Amino acid sequence: AFAPQPATGLEVQTLNANFEVIVPAITNRGGVVDKFLGDAVVAIFRGEDHVTRALEASLDLRIQLRTLALRAGEDSPFGLGVAIGVATGEMLSGEVGSKAFGRLDYTVLGEVPRAAAVLQAAAGRNKILIDRATFERAAGFRCAPVSAAVSGEIEAFELQRRAGHDAARTGDGADPARPLEEQTHVFVRPTGQGG
Repeated sequence: AFAPQPATGLEVQTLNANFEVIVPAITNRGGVVDKFLGDAVVAIFRGEDHVTRALEASLDLRIQLRTLALRAGEDSPFGLGVAIGVATGEMLSGEVGSKAFGRLDYTVLGEVPRAAAVLQAAAGRNKILIDRATFERAAGFRCAPVSAAVSGEIEAFELQRRAGHDAARTGDGADPARPLEEQTHVFVRPTGQGG
């Protein structure tokens, strides 16, 4: 049987250093961190311009981590780079867990979060992969089709850069009162960590 290996202190410090860059990049664009899933950050963008804000946050955090890696060196915690998956569509959100054990977590469910995770897993170092629904709403961004479907079923595009100038946008973040609505899901993992 496979038993997961405990993270070393250095691995935990490396992840936390990356999360200190990733989380503000997400929240500065109006995203909400849904959860830390092992070595990954799962975020949600809702409301007006949710796709634009999610893509801007993804580009922002990639640029910030690259800049820190250049300044601190490739051996620094920031030298890992990131792999990002972004998917857009309707998701169900709510509290999931066990009341009997006193553990209910607010989360999102459905095909869109799964697609974002699959895209992230297929993305290479410092790559951002988006699904077709996100691509169709990505006005103002340069994207290129990925040659083959990801995981045999998801049509993927690589987000390369903004097409024009950087127009900062902000939002109010998640509104937990809406259980089913279109939103954008972002899955971010430092690439030097496990899978």
